[in-house]
Amino acid sequence: MQGDFGTGIRLAAGMVLAMLLVACGDDAEDAGRRKQGDAALSAALDDPIMVEPDLGVQDQSGAGLTAGEHGSSAVPPIDRSAKAVEAARDEAKRLSGGKLATAPSPESGADDGPALAAVTAEQLTAALPGTAQTCLGAMQYGMVWAARLPVAVMPYPRSNGLEAAGVERADCHLRSARFVTPVGKQDVLDFYHARLRSGGQSVSHREVGGAHLLTASSATAGYLVRVRELDDGLVEVAVAARN
Repeated sequence: MQGDFGTGIRLAAGMVLAMLLVACGDDAEDAGRRKQGDAALSAALDDPIMVEPDLGVQDQSGAGLTAGEHGSSAVPPIDRSAKAVEAARDEAKRLSGGKLATAPSPESGADDGPALAAVTAEQLTAALPGTAQTCLGAMQYGMVWAARLPVAVMPYPRSNGLEAAGVERADCHLRSARFVTPVGKQDVLDFYHARLRSGGQSVSHREVGGAHLLTASSATAGYLVRVRELDDGLVEVAVAARN
């Protein structure tokens, strides 16, 4: 045990020394190493993590999002047990003041092609009215953006993340994410309808080809939520926000 501890100390010291040597390198080498470091950081952000979105806004303990890896079509392992589903529902109710009203019946929609066809987080954001094309090109992928979603479109409690993207600069404030949950479609719709209504905005609910679309907007913000059942019984939620 003592030897392992000493080895750990030597490894840590070696890492610190390597960092100091990088800092002392010439400009060309320093720039190259910074580029490698940025790539490593990006990969680390895309690794499976647990996030608690908008912790500064309200208590969301237990509303964890298990994240997948950008670019992979594989669904992360998800607990589909009755106990897990009930726990997620209970958390959704807690975040909504203890109860959830049933979302109103949807209207038929015919002009929602881009939102329905969107596969990536960036494509879904492009379907959000008012999104500037120049901002779309600046979006970066990484599950850290799921933690920065506005409260109105926060990840459903205990859901599993597929991908997230966003941009934060003076003229661009965009967030988007996709995740899956074993909780039923109606429960998910009720949750997001309540979240959007809590901001005092009117919410549009449309259904096209089995997919439900919730939209809400104001002078300074816009939100889009797409909810649909997958062939394997899970429910996919895709959200986009401009604020």
